[in-house]
Amino acid sequence: MQKGSESNHSRVKYAFNHFSKPYLNSLSPGCWMCGKGTWACVFICHSCTRNCFFCLRKQKEDKDFVPYVERDIKFDSVERFIEYLGSFPFEGISFSGGEPFLKFDRLYEYVRAIRHAYGNQHYIWVYTNGDPVSEYRLTRLAEAGLNEIRFDISARDYDLGPVSLALDIIPHVTIEIPAIPEDVERVKALLPRLEALGVKNINLHQLMVNDCNKAAFQARGYTIQRDERYDDWFGIPESESAALEILNHAAENNVGLGINCCFRFYKYLFQLSGFRRRYAPYCRSDSDEITPTGYLRRLVVAGCSDSDGGSIDLLDPETGSVKVTYYAPWLSPDNNNAAMDLCVTHLEQYRACVGKNHAAEFELTNQTARLFFQLLFVEGYDLKKAYEEVAALFEAGNEERNAMYSELQDFHRRFATYEYIPHWIES
Repeated sequence: MQKGSESNHSRVKYAFNHFSKPYLNSLSPGCWMCGKGTWACVFICHSCTRNCFFCLRKQKEDKDFVPYVERDIKFDSVERFIEYLGSFPFEGISFSGGEPFLKFDRLYEYVRAIRHAYGNQHYIWVYTNGDPVSEYRLTRLAEAGLNEIRFDISARDYDLGPVSLALDIIPHVTIEIPAIPEDVERVKALLPRLEALGVKNINLHQLMVNDCNKAAFQARGYTIQRDERYDDWFGIPESESAALEILNHAAENNVGLGINCCFRFYKYLFQLSGFRRRYAPYCRSDSDEITPTGYLRRLVVAGCSDSDGGSIDLLDPETGSVKVTYYAPWLSPDNNNAAMDLCVTHLEQYRACVGKNHAAEFELTNQTARLFFQLLFVEGYDLKKAYEEVAALFEAGNEERNAMYSELQDFHRRFATYEYIPHWIES
């Protein structure tokens, strides 16, 4: 499906890198915050009322469970979580599990405490399969300040009973389900009913793979797709196709729901870039710059040690070859930091430490490469502007200009993961 290729597809929009997050009509406020990296997801429990084949978590007894965010930043009290929120520029907070409603008192306490401490500064939502939902619990959460509730109706065989109950109580009701290939026609058939009920958005996730669900996916004959760009973020391509088929159907039939396709590509690039930007200041040295994607970048003239990184005049003909090194900020429990490079302990109150791992290394071997890097990633030119600047500087003819633009594109692609957050399209 190409952007704007047919009139009935012109309503499809593309957020956070054009083709990484196609959506119809609208995204929920929480989805925008997630893409910006200003969202914290709190895991309230691991226990659940269901045992879905696609679940990424094993069912666990929650006897000694401690709520956490990210990679094991734990909160032994709600007060500690409130303190954590004040340390970072969060706009959105979500509560997940397991099934958060199984720990309703804890969930309610957190929502109420956030509102008491910060007023309406944060947009708050909760994920649920709907099993433990009741009018009483929904009313209490609404009174505490919950903005949105997201139902995984696939966990209940697409029963909309809890959804109908919430629509009169919670301001924003969203359906959030994995795009299950076998269920495409069922979801298509549900769209008019969801719209008539007053549901605002439906989020379609690509099925993701780990040790908890791999066997179930193999039993269904799914393709498990691994790509070196995504490390251990395995995905199911049939699920991505299923989500696009539903989106295409909705566009062709003028469905008014906000429909969001949330794919592995988006999650890997944008959720992780938000994480890196959040923690990069904690492990940045004087020689490092923080890139828009949250990596720490260090420039060192060839022949010098990494500790000599800092301000370099890339346009000086005498500069010579320059090594560009990228580090990824990371979190680790404080008893498991042996693999971390340059660990610090600014988050020791949360039983975690921050460090940085070597991510990539490049070398700018000539003046043209240094010029490209200066324009694109130091001065922040877009490709078109950088091309015009380079072409004018070299007084290139038409044939040379075409070759130069191709070279500039190739150069840009080499660094895009580490340097570049694509332009948003919000309208």
